[in-house]
Amino acid sequence: MIRVLKKHVNWKKLERTLGLKIRNRRFAVAALTHPSYRNEMRLHNLLCFERMEFFGDSILNFTISEILYEKYREGDEGVLSKLKSILVSRKILSMLAKKLKLKRFMLLGKSEKTHPDPERAKIMADTFEAVIAAIYFDRGLAVTQRFLKKQFKYYLSPKRLHEIGVSPKTTLQELAQKHLKILPQYQSVWSDGGFLCTASLRNIGEGQGRGRTKKEAEEAAARELVGLFELKKVPT
Repeated sequence: MIRVLKKHVNWKKLERTLGLKIRNRRFAVAALTHPSYRNEMRLHNLLCFERMEFFGDSILNFTISEILYEKYREGDEGVLSKLKSILVSRKILSMLAKKLKLKRFMLLGKSEKTHPDPERAKIMADTFEAVIAAIYFDRGLAVTQRFLKKQFKYYLSPKRLHEIGVSPKTTLQELAQKHLKILPQYQSVWSDGGFLCTASLRNIGEGQGRGRTKKEAEEAAARELVGLFELKKVPT
């Protein structure tokens, strides 16, 4: 039966999709065979999908933590933890899986195929993590980390992280430290039933924002100032 599963996959297309050569197809078959299909077909000889998912999750967390530790040298534990939680979230992993079009290589049981949303986030994210483990067992840690860095490259810029959930203040701080080696300055005053904040950076300019609280005003001002980086053509 495992031979039949191996024939199901277009291996050349999968290798082009992943950007690497697959040496041992046994791991990839297990990662692409969802438990729903395995249970329906009673494929007890396959490697356990859930175990591979668990192991892939561990490699993912380690790799992303290492990248963030090196990339955001001024970020404290709180900032790094928040960035990591966003990057390894189900939302991002499912987006990466869909971008790779992993579904065309996956084997799903009837219960999953007939689900109203066959590409729902959990299945895609779980499969992405299982694929990480498959790459590791087949090619080792260095190849796996190169694969992950390539997949996450788009999301690792401060502006992209801001778009998917990081606060504008965090984004502005990282941009300022990376490109100007300074920190932004904030000045807030009470005005017309709320706070008015001015965020400033030398050589960039000022951003202003209003809010019911001082924090809201600072976030709004930081958001406007982040936009000035594009206008000033500062690389991000």
